[in-house]
This record gives sequence, structure tokens and C-alpha cells, in this order.
Amino acid sequence: RKLKPSDRWNEQELHEAFSLQKAGLFGRLSNTGIGKLAVGVSGDVDSALALLAACGTLDMLGLPRENLIAVVLPGFDTADAAYYNALKLISVLGVSLREISVKDSVLQHLANIGRDTSNLSYDDDQFLDAQTRERSIVLFDLADQEGALVVGTSDLSEIALGRCTFGGDHMS
Repeated sequence: RKLKPSDRWNEQELHEAFSLQKAGLFGRLSNTGIGKLAVGVSGDVDSALALLAACGTLDMLGLPRENLIAVVLPGFDTADAAYYNALKLISVLGVSLREISVKDSVLQHLANIGRDTSNLSYDDDQFLDAQTRERSIVLFDLADQEGALVVGTSDLSEIALGRCTFGGDHMS
């Protein structure tokens, strides 16, 4: 059904949606034989849901939660509250934690393309998109290194807000 902003999901619909997410991921892991996952965790709702779905899927498969690598990727746009929320959630769920800052690599990338980095702002799409793409590169490289599958938020939350970074949010 098509939802309107005034619609509210009932608890059963939320459980069904969450079950579908886990079932889809269950199928991917079963079909590929991959038993490890990597999730970028920002501390916001969309990545928290991806992390919870990944945990639930590993539980369904009888795999240890240590097989889930929760990656915190702080950058220039990382709010303290979101950062600490991510760390708390990761700790409570008992998954593996990796923290990899993207600050230096984003500055290097922008310098490599000839961008002046002395006046960056949070209204600057190139600056924000560079951080998003760098996070994606790190997640995919780490997943390759660990033999894991990247689980992401896709572009659903970002497109609802009117933006989606090509080569970033929508690739997982």
C-alpha cells in the first residue's frame, strides 16, 4: 500500500518489515556461503536498523555475533551524540567493533583533485559526498579483507530526505 505522511505503522507491520529484511539477508548469506557481515554504524536510526537486522540474521543462522563487524567511520560531519550512540549499541549487541576515521583520507582526496580544503563547510555537497564515498570505500575494502558482505542502509532514508550519494549510500 502507498503510505502517506499521516500513516502510522502498527506493531505487526513493523515486525513483518523487519522479518523481510532478515529473510532477504538470510537468503544472501545462505546462497553465497558467506558467514561474515560488515555494517557502517553512524549512530542514526537507519544504520541502527541495518545493524539490528544483521544481528538477527546471524542469530537465525546460528552464527556468532562476532562475525558481524560494526564499523564506526567518524568524519568531519560526525556528531558526538551519534558517535556515542553507535558505540553503545555496538557494545550492547556484542558484535565486533572497528573504528576508522575518514578525516585524513577525505582531505587527501580533495587535495588530490585540486580542491582548496581551507574553507570546507557542511553546506558543501562535494565535501559531504566525499566523506560518504570514502566511508563506502573503507567498508567495501574491509569486507574484502575479512571475507564479509557489506550490509547497508541503501538509499531509502537518504532519498526520503531528498539526497543520495551516488557511489556511496545506495551501493550496499
